[in-house]
Amino acid sequence: MAIKLAAAYVRRMSGQRITAVADDEVVFDGNGNRILFLPQRPVTNVSEVTVDGDVWTVGTDYEWSERRGTLHAIDRRRWPTGQRNVTVTYSHGYAELPVDLQALVYGLARRSIDNPAGTEIRSETLGSYSVAYAAMVGGLTSFEADMIADLRLPNGVAA
Repeated sequence: MAIKLAAAYVRRMSGQRITAVADDEVVFDGNGNRILFLPQRPVTNVSEVTVDGDVWTVGTDYEWSERRGTLHAIDRRRWPTGQRNVTVTYSHGYAELPVDLQALVYGLARRSIDNPAGTEIRSETLGSYSVAYAAMVGGLTSFEADMIADLRLPNGVAA
């Protein structure tokens, strides 16, 4: 249960589903820019893009970035402004969770078991042995906070 709760926390805080999803259809408001940010990363495939009902072609009308989760209009094109005028069908997420994300989830789960009251422990002493821990940000270590920040969507949301 602790692992499931930790995974749910990471999903909620990052706004990412994380696990693989095939052919997710999302409707956007065109933004008038050359770049359109997809809400989930990493992007593993873009199977269809329609703009105002017209199908755009990868390599001719747009390109996509797996890591950044973006669609780039090419050859001086822009995503036309309008409400709900861009539909993207794409696949995203991890088929196998990367080791660093596993470490993040397992670390959060372990800490919830070790310290169920949720209080921040800065140091411990047992006899002559003493240890001090790094400060935490909102209940997260700086490593955990940085990882969740890296997962967050950099800009733009689906309509």
